[in-house]
Amino acid sequence: MAIALQWMIHCKLPNTHLVMHGSSLVPEELQEIINRYGSQMTPAMAAPTKLCKERFEQFDTACHALRIQPFSVAEMAKRYKSGSLDPVLS
Repeated sequence: MAIALQWMIHCKLPNTHLVMHGSSLVPEELQEIINRYGSQMTPAMAAPTKLCKERFEQFDTACHALRIQPFSVAEMAKRYKSGSLDPVLS
């Protein structure tokens, strides 16, 4: 999905977290065959890693890992149940 489209969705649904699916892992031997015929497929983790780095920088969260508070699954379940994580349209 294009970064611009992601940003537009984020502006409309600021409290909704987007999860990217479909970045399937292509076995290395198939990547080699594909690349042999002119493609430039990168290892499966290269693209998600680059995207994560870009997103952390775009939202000014890079280098702030110590300030990020993890929540338990039980806590997240409570938040979903209470509705505090429901999307808010702006």
